[in-house]
Amino acid sequence: MEDKRLEKRKEFLNPVKDGRVKREKYMVELRKKRKQDMFRAKRRIRVSTGEESPHMKVDDDGTIEKVGKLAEYIQDYAEILQTICPILFEKEADLSDKLKEVKKLLGMDCHDRKTYIALCSYLRHLSSKDPDKYAVFIIREELYPQIMKIASAHHVLDLMLEITWILTNLSSCEDKNITEYLCGEEFGLIKYCHAMVGQEDLKIVEHAIWILNNLMAGDDAPFEQIFGTGSGLFEAIEKLCDRSQIPLCMLRVMAWSISNMAKCKTRSSEFIVALIEICGTTLFCQDTKTQVDSCYCLKHLTDIEEEDKEQEADKLKSICESGIIPKLSSFLELGHPCFTIALRTLGNLSAVDCLNTQKQILSEGFFCKAAELYCLPTIYPITVKELFWISSNLISGSEQFACEFYSSALFSIVYKYIKENPMSDVMREAYWCMNNFVEKIDSATRMELIQHKEYHIIPLFIHILKEAIAFGPNVEHILMSIDFLLRTCKHFHDEDEHHPLFQFQDHGGIELLDSLSSSINVTVFTLSQRLLKTYYPNNDEYDGKNTQISRDDLEF
Repeated sequence: MEDKRLEKRKEFLNPVKDGRVKREKYMVELRKKRKQDMFRAKRRIRVSTGEESPHMKVDDDGTIEKVGKLAEYIQDYAEILQTICPILFEKEADLSDKLKEVKKLLGMDCHDRKTYIALCSYLRHLSSKDPDKYAVFIIREELYPQIMKIASAHHVLDLMLEITWILTNLSSCEDKNITEYLCGEEFGLIKYCHAMVGQEDLKIVEHAIWILNNLMAGDDAPFEQIFGTGSGLFEAIEKLCDRSQIPLCMLRVMAWSISNMAKCKTRSSEFIVALIEICGTTLFCQDTKTQVDSCYCLKHLTDIEEEDKEQEADKLKSICESGIIPKLSSFLELGHPCFTIALRTLGNLSAVDCLNTQKQILSEGFFCKAAELYCLPTIYPITVKELFWISSNLISGSEQFACEFYSSALFSIVYKYIKENPMSDVMREAYWCMNNFVEKIDSATRMELIQHKEYHIIPLFIHILKEAIAFGPNVEHILMSIDFLLRTCKHFHDEDEHHPLFQFQDHGGIELLDSLSSSINVTVFTLSQRLLKTYYPNNDEYDGKNTQISRDDLEF
């Protein structure tokens, strides 16, 4: 079954906190969901890498062919099957007939350990070839209940390994109906796996954890039943984490487990912090597969903002203290397997109302990295959109962050992007960068911008306003940014060629404001009319009087 991950994005539209003007912090949208289906197939433990299994080779029709030089105990398996179930070696025999014979033999109590292992080994190899295809045969011939009956009755290591391998293959089927059938309470698969994760043998533990992960890979999986209280799954992973040396296969299974667990919406602070601590181990592994799943874990944890503010604070504190943000930032290299998911996780973290978290992202040179990535010829628009979105979130954090943006190469990039490109989703994020920047900086920096020889900020915002009126929402926020620029007029002489009110009217600003008098949006209409009446009381040109609209007049 493929795992459709619903991307839940957060857009904080935070206006400036002006030190001289106390006003409420507000958000037009707390979260805007951008849905992107990301498919990840369930994974199975493979037979071996680069070579055939030494046990036996099973053809597509279920016929056994001996291969290679068999080890002595493997030879025994082949001879056992040749003796008790010769139909498995007959090419002409139907697969259903072969499986019926296997079921009959498994149902007998007179066999020794090797016979059961040989029969289960056959089913393991058959199901490894194509789980979706052969699971149907195994279920239809009622072999699955027989397998679970043997699993609960026998605790021999070799037999347990073969059985858990069969179950791993079956659980990796993409058919939701098969998964639901496997999870039926009458079979006890989940309880069996819970018992297996407590075993000493790491291969058994590995298989059991993979089965449970396959079962909870879907968005509608029974999370509480799989890793809830008393399951032992989470405890087993924590126990693995405490080992001085963790095998790579176990690191991978740990990372995939926590990536699935993080999707659970009902979670305590202790559970979240424990997941982050485990992630702190797996994320710093040099194996890219482990790193990717660790990034997915962090993305799922940050997709959801905890309703309990203390719980949210604990989560962010744990992330900040674990050194995770610098590691995520190190993945921001185009082509790195973790690039996309690390970028989206940083996006989630940039949108939280936590200056310390945003400061950590900035301390890793995010604006510089974003500028470098933008200049690459192979960059995709969706990546540029993400970079601009994160930047706008960071800029809205504080005046210091806005000043860092201004001093970086990214400011020039965003400025030129707005001037040279048509309206698009990427452009909207670029607008937000400039909106939040103008709202955050102090009057002195706004005056510097207005007088800058290269950055013609007032004409730029008139251009932004025109585009917003024609194509998109957020006109009210652009009007508020224009107000921040125009209110610097009291610091200019009336003869100054850079006077903001003169610039605004010379580039058609008055006509634009006047055109908004017919807007059906009450907020836009009110803001535009108040701007006109405050700065241009004659409604046609600036009369030379220094005026300033009050912040109270703009509240809505």
